[in-house]
Order: sequence, then structure tokens, then C-alpha cells
Amino acid sequence: MNGPQGTEFRDPRLDWSGAPFDAPSSSAPARTSGLASTGGDVDVDHPGSVIILGNYRAALTTARCLSARGCRVVLAAEPGTTCAEFSRFVDDVWRCPPFAPDTDAFIQALLRKVETLPQPVTVMPVLERPMDAVAAYEQTLDPRVRIALPEARIIRTLHDKHASLACARDAGLAV
Repeated sequence: MNGPQGTEFRDPRLDWSGAPFDAPSSSAPARTSGLASTGGDVDVDHPGSVIILGNYRAALTTARCLSARGCRVVLAAEPGTTCAEFSRFVDDVWRCPPFAPDTDAFIQALLRKVETLPQPVTVMPVLERPMDAVAAYEQTLDPRVRIALPEARIIRTLHDKHASLACARDAGLAV
């Protein structure tokens, strides 16, 4: 498809193969593990609920993909945020306390919300602040809750620019 002055552009609703994003590929194998750091394998026949932590643009694509795979999508929106909550792929908007790793108000509210949802429940933070909030309480979360994150120590290293730089140097990377 050509744009102004002969520049070429692609329809953003299509992926690289030309198939609509919303249509799951029938040729792609079902992913049955690796989604979460706790809670075991993902049952593709009963995907359960996913709480997306963050009412941000990144949550739009996440909600669309999860909804297409049959998940119940719950968007955790902290006060003062608007974006993905208006997506047709979001089944429920949960107005949650602010994502703060230094207080347990958010985690306690998250655990109460998990109890109200169809199981299994996966928690999927989409940006740094909600990742840090979940990572700070990794050990206190209900073991039935799957967390779509690496271990807390890895998150802390990656979010700490000095630690990340030291890690790269230790690995022999040119920085």
C-alpha cells in the first residue's frame, strides 16, 4: 500500500503475515507453559483470568491478544489513569490503589480481587511501576496466583540502571 509521495506503509491492524491481529492463527501451536513464573503450566482449554496491571498503551495490545485466546481480561487502573479501560477487549476495569512497592495496600487489594475472579488467575504487569510493586511482595502472594514476570531479583537488577550496567560489564559486553 502506498502513502503520500510514494512512501509505503502497512495497515497497523495487520501483522507481518497480513492476517488480522484479532484472529488467532490456527497453524500456530498452542502455548502451554512459560507464561508465568509461578503456578505451573497454563491450561489453554481453561485460560482463566488475567489481571493486567496498568492502564497504559501497552495494556491495549496485551488485552487484545489475551481476549483472543479466551482469557477474561481485568484491567487494574490506578487513580488518575485512562487509556486501555475503553478497549472492547477488557472485560472488567478494577479501580485499584496506586502501584506502590513500599505499601501493602495495593497487594492486599490485589489478593482480594483475585478471590472474586474465575481461576486460574495470572497477574501481568505491563510497565515498571506495577512490576516493582508485584516484585516487592513476590513471597507473600498466594501461590495460586501466576505472575507473568521473572524473579524479583532480576526485575530489581534490570530497573536499577547502575546494577544493569554492572551486569553487562560482568558479562563482557561493551558498554
